[in-house]
Amino acid sequence: MLKKLLKYEFKALGRYFLPLYAFVIVLTPIFSLMMRVGFRDEAGMVTALSALLSTLGFISMLLAIFIASYALILVRFYRTTATSEAYLTFTLPATPGQILWSKLLTAVTYELTCFIVIFAAIFSMLFLSGALTLSDINDMFGELFRILREHTNIVAPTLILWLISTLVGAFTSVLQFYCSVMLGQLFNSHRVLISIGFYVAIYIAEQFVSTIVSLSEFLTSEPDYYSSSVGFEISFLNGLTTGMNSSLIIALIINIVFGAAFFISTIMIMKKRLNVR
Repeated sequence: MLKKLLKYEFKALGRYFLPLYAFVIVLTPIFSLMMRVGFRDEAGMVTALSALLSTLGFISMLLAIFIASYALILVRFYRTTATSEAYLTFTLPATPGQILWSKLLTAVTYELTCFIVIFAAIFSMLFLSGALTLSDINDMFGELFRILREHTNIVAPTLILWLISTLVGAFTSVLQFYCSVMLGQLFNSHRVLISIGFYVAIYIAEQFVSTIVSLSEFLTSEPDYYSSSVGFEISFLNGLTTGMNSSLIIALIINIVFGAAFFISTIMIMKKRLNVR
């Protein structure tokens, strides 16, 4: 049943996300070429102004895509679990866990895809606008691969930890939305406003815990001094990755704890306290 739910959720959200991605793919080259022409030394006032407006338009487009991705995920979950449409959702031959997992996996997939699309759009803009050349790109990636190849034992653990932390963080951010919506359903009126209030309160609590834990780690950690015996590059990478690893581990632990709390709370409300209208 989970496979069928996933298929349905991907199709339902895909109707909105795929046009968003197409929107970015079409507009990115247009904005980029206008920047390329407008920011030339010989460009006139009107052309330069159009390039500036294109830059603002490109930034606004990426912000809109980022906000819209979360809005679509949230609206989809709210509509299918907290409105009259929820009667259809919860009469399916599926458990609340299967319903939640189908929505969660679909949402995280589209969320991560959105980040990839935004990153690709920024990279394409830099290349098409002339800010980066093929030589610059080749040199940049060549240096990155050289560092990864020569210092795999230093860099690889950090990259793996970053990927895990990013993935767990994506699940936690979506679960935070879902949990807020479910908590709002415990009340009989003003549910949307109460859900927003719960989200803000949870966000503040999460940031407070993160700040306290990070500050404690910073105060108890010892400075990593430069060691001339191992060379500047290795010493620099050691210091950089050590600090990043510490921050990533803290973020990972906090996300796991909060994510588990959000998941359990959402499932419990779905099973025992669901109040559909």
